[in-house]
Amino acid sequence: MQEAESLPKLHNKKAYTALVRSLELSLDNEQEKLDDENWDEYPMRDMTEKLCLMFLTQLIARYDPEVLLQARFVERWLAKQNWGESDEERQENFTKYVRHKNNRLSDIIASIQNSRAGRMVLEKAGLVTKGCSDDEGEGHMPLANAERFSLLVAMNASERDTDQGRALARVVQPDLDEHRRRQQHREAMVFNDGSRPVNRDDIIQWDIGSPR
Repeated sequence: MQEAESLPKLHNKKAYTALVRSLELSLDNEQEKLDDENWDEYPMRDMTEKLCLMFLTQLIARYDPEVLLQARFVERWLAKQNWGESDEERQENFTKYVRHKNNRLSDIIASIQNSRAGRMVLEKAGLVTKGCSDDEGEGHMPLANAERFSLLVAMNASERDTDQGRALARVVQPDLDEHRRRQQHREAMVFNDGSRPVNRDDIIQWDIGSPR
């Protein structure tokens, strides 16, 4: 509840710019390439990054991504992730990330993609192919991300104590509970002797109940 109450105070260009600047300062010159659709690097990200992305996810779910775009989130941070060397590789890895990842960053990207202005910014940054901004918004957000983002929007709406928000929360709560159940039923093991930084090759993840 305290987090929800702080959102209106952060919904201004100055706050968004500060969050984006904090993300900029946390950029690592030696980033792993985001080219593996079966590996979710998000839990291994810097805590500062995850905290900023958490606030941004909540903000654009309650409002929209327009102020985030004005703060140049795409140009100053998102486009500087290690998507690859060539334009084609960057676009391919970016598309795979949104399609296969299930984390706060993919939620933010999905929201930006669902905005015409957002698609234009992504196109100028070279993360999507030219001409995608001319398409209609429907269908741009991958289904899994659309469902997750709809649940997040519903949670924020319900916190505003409106009849519409409470009704929406009642509709989506069963799906939200199922999503949380799936997220909680995962295990991981880390194999690292401490002589080097942990990377994705050191971690094995599986769903509880599936063959190991």
